[in-house]
Amino acid sequence: MLMEEISCEGCPVYNETGKLGCGGTPYEKWWKYQDQHGFTRTEKSLRVFNSISKIYATEFFKFLIDLKEKFEKDLVLEEKERL
Repeated sequence: MLMEEISCEGCPVYNETGKLGCGGTPYEKWWKYQDQHGFTRTEKSLRVFNSISKIYATEFFKFLIDLKEKFEKDLVLEEKERL
């Protein structure tokens, strides 16, 4: 799949970074590492397969948790402003 084929409209990651396909996030580093080891173009698919890929996957997970917390905080602030 080419980046031009990806639709990130409405994605909170895209809304945060402005980049397609989770570019500019720890996912990008994880995906490149997966690709170097043949996991993005095979039936094996993407996965955590060693300690380095686990570190990269954990970094992306933490990024998503932080984004979720920011999103929830913004929702609370918007709700307070409406009151």
